[in-house]
Amino acid sequence: MVQNRKPTSQALQLIALFIESDNKGLVPEDYDASRCPARIQKLHVSQSDTDLANFDMALTVSSMRFIRALHIGRVNSKALGRKIEVSNRKYDLGEFVYDKAIHASNPADAVKSVEPTFPGYLRTLDALYRYREFAKVDSGTRLSIPLKPILPVGSYADLPRLIQLLRLVGDPPASIPVDVNSTKYEGPIVDAVNSYQVRHGEIADGHLNIEPIKELDVPMEQRVRQIELTLERWRWMEHSSSQPPVLANMSEFKLRTFDDEFKVALFKTVIVGKAYGHKSPVSEKEIKYVVFRQYWEVTPTIQGVEIVPHVKKDGGYITKKNVEVVTPDGNLVTDGVINDSVLAQLKSGKLYVRQKPGPTNSFGLIKLIFPNDDNFYLHGIETPQLFYEEQL
Repeated sequence: MVQNRKPTSQALQLIALFIESDNKGLVPEDYDASRCPARIQKLHVSQSDTDLANFDMALTVSSMRFIRALHIGRVNSKALGRKIEVSNRKYDLGEFVYDKAIHASNPADAVKSVEPTFPGYLRTLDALYRYREFAKVDSGTRLSIPLKPILPVGSYADLPRLIQLLRLVGDPPASIPVDVNSTKYEGPIVDAVNSYQVRHGEIADGHLNIEPIKELDVPMEQRVRQIELTLERWRWMEHSSSQPPVLANMSEFKLRTFDDEFKVALFKTVIVGKAYGHKSPVSEKEIKYVVFRQYWEVTPTIQGVEIVPHVKKDGGYITKKNVEVVTPDGNLVTDGVINDSVLAQLKSGKLYVRQKPGPTNSFGLIKLIFPNDDNFYLHGIETPQLFYEEQL
């Protein structure tokens, strides 16, 4: 890192990367960015070999820390309860710095090679820059939350502020004229809200719903922080795959499959079947099984809360719903009218219900299984039109 008692060009390039590391959602002080100028200045006046060694050691440690953070994240995902294995992606950092950085003509290229190449990661980097720019110019004025959705030609007192925020994120485009002082929800503002909702995977029905107002009301500084954390999560993921990967983004309600060159080959809407709140599971697993025309093993909760009350009212309910009663071992008890004895065992949990395979099965006609401890998987549904409603 030092030559003729001066930092090498490679050392200066690495220091520049540390200083600009916030552009990657990282923290420059993790790599002593603010101390580097003083350390360089000290080299110019010091004749101490100890100072040379200290400079070289500090820069080496910062380089290793920076490369690790850019490659697999700043923190250990397992410490946060995430079931992601990164040990197989760890570099010998000392060896990497020596081979790829100290003696490279352009260390920046070597460092860049450790980053994820996911299109989503690259878009998130772009979003980080844009939202930081938004935060610089936005007033931060909060929106009032209406009690109910506002229909076209209705009024919303904070519509001028809403228009400001929509303009900021590109809905509507700057080329479309909008009355920024109007409180009337109509015309291009309806189109802008629809555009915003479509981009965020929401149903665009022309109504100014409460949800997008709440989303737009989140302070820009908070959005920036969320984007920084999203970049960290991207770095936890495997950067390459022996097979073309499938990526399900639950918060976006979208699924993408990729080809061998990591280009998007298929893009589909997904529906999240269980409410995880804001804590979507972050995991990567191998798809090992494809099940066609599967049974749906009804959960005990659904059986007790939904199935049993219906059966109490109508003993022939399960026949109408293509459901059957089975023992814990999966042996058929009945798929016909339920008598009092069977009903009692359903209520006590001694017997179970499952839905037969077919086009009316709640899991659809196919299920993709990637074994995991969280018991989540991908499957179809019996009403595929719901996928298209999400894109209206």
